[in-house]
Amino acid sequence: TCKLNCPFLIRVSYSTMKELYVVKEVNLEHNHEVSAEYNARIPQNRKLDDLQTDYVKPLIHQDISVKTLHNIAQERFNKPITVKDMANLVHRERKNAAGSDISALEKIINDIKSSDPNCFVEVLTFEESEKVEGVYFQYSKMQSVLETFGHMVFVDVTYNVNLEGYHLMTFLVADGDNNGQPVGYAYISNESKPVLNLVLEAFIKSLKISNRKTVDIFMVDKDMKCISSLRQFFPLCQILLCYFHVMKHFKEKINRDVTGSLDYKESVLQQIRLVITSGSLEQYQANFEVLQGISPGKFIDYYRKNWEGDIQQWFILYERRSLFHIGNDTNNLIESHHRVIKKDLKRSHHLPQSTRILFESYHRRFMEKAHKTHIDQKMKRPMNLTADENLKHYYKLCTEFAFKLIKKQLDIFHILQSGGYIVESKAGQPDVLVVQDHRKIFHNVSVQNWSCDCNFFENFHLPCQHLFKVRSVKKLPLFCEQSVHSRYSNTTAQSIFSLDVPNQANVLAPSGGFDIRQSKLVSASDRFNYCKGVMNNICDVSSDLS
Repeated sequence: TCKLNCPFLIRVSYSTMKELYVVKEVNLEHNHEVSAEYNARIPQNRKLDDLQTDYVKPLIHQDISVKTLHNIAQERFNKPITVKDMANLVHRERKNAAGSDISALEKIINDIKSSDPNCFVEVLTFEESEKVEGVYFQYSKMQSVLETFGHMVFVDVTYNVNLEGYHLMTFLVADGDNNGQPVGYAYISNESKPVLNLVLEAFIKSLKISNRKTVDIFMVDKDMKCISSLRQFFPLCQILLCYFHVMKHFKEKINRDVTGSLDYKESVLQQIRLVITSGSLEQYQANFEVLQGISPGKFIDYYRKNWEGDIQQWFILYERRSLFHIGNDTNNLIESHHRVIKKDLKRSHHLPQSTRILFESYHRRFMEKAHKTHIDQKMKRPMNLTADENLKHYYKLCTEFAFKLIKKQLDIFHILQSGGYIVESKAGQPDVLVVQDHRKIFHNVSVQNWSCDCNFFENFHLPCQHLFKVRSVKKLPLFCEQSVHSRYSNTTAQSIFSLDVPNQANVLAPSGGFDIRQSKLVSASDRFNYCKGVMNNICDVSSDLS
């Protein structure tokens, strides 16, 4: 090849970030004779030409499988076309089919509104254009969820959910069990700032419908266009960057721009991790000095330019210690939610079909959550494994997630109460007591509203070890319902995730022209009734044994 100066080239490099080989450049042209068999398999020779494609087009819309179309093309045209070539052709043709027509989308939206009259749906368009840039949905059951849990909202976009290439933007909150609950969906044509502004305008309307004034915290990945739009519409909110995405960005930057061995790059990455997870300003400064000592000057200049200043409060963990973020430092809740809904949403679906499936799958999952909440409350037995009456009260009051956190704080208090705390009054503030813990750190506990300024209470709004110490000194019960945020109440969960709603997952009739090939699903009601019967039998056997 070198002697003939042949332009044929396949260049491959190994990506340490992805840990696999990546094809960087391909040129399949030759300046010399090649075998007939090889020549026939070159992409430009093996693929169907325009006339052959016109012959196959009518078959593509007859719901014939890709494999069958591939066999027909091979026999008809005697070409070594691959199954992947045919799949790409089918995808391209179906993408341009009539299923993406706006009238079909309007029909689905009208069906959704008739099935869920209180839902909020807005088609996103610019005034100067009739092109549909997206559709925003907030179903009626999302409104009470947003009102109760909407102080912190997770925002993310996922891809490959319909044939037209619209992305799915999700707004999600954490419920009392710290499980993700969607409060808004938007199909968007792209992630440009003007389109994101349209989505946020619709989200603000949905906030008003949900009787919520604003959002205090947004959790996003490092998408600067999304962050810019959020700052524009929510100037007073706190924006947090997902820790996982921040570390992923630094890993890519180090692998790409920092020269040296793999061990050296790993040491720089580990020091970045220590900088980000610093527990205080002093610790941050000390870790950053070490980073300066081991990193090249170019990387430090990049860090100072792009990651110092106001942005630090978005990703340095010690800056978050006073925020009510329920212990969430990543976007894992919304990433997990996207993995679940993408089991229903397929790339082969047209936008109207995806819109209908999204509506049905949401209500199916909501009913499953409602059934689970109902079962948890019905099957919850008095806590007889401990003599601690305070724990029993917390167990009855709170969700399982909150109870485990409170129990851990109560265990710490019992271990340290004999000599681990010093309690003093605060000068000029009779309603505040100062607690010095075993780490010689001082915390202010208000006896008026029973709150504390420690990291745990600020993050979760649940009673902490310092609050327990103050109540113990004042000879008060350790059970303090006032210090438990209402989001963790079992009563709140029962009122929001109630079973007295229609099973809207089955309301919409299948839209014409679409064939969803899925196995038969057992309804949530059937599963609930079956589990209820099994659990009743278990309870009967247990009562006989006792």
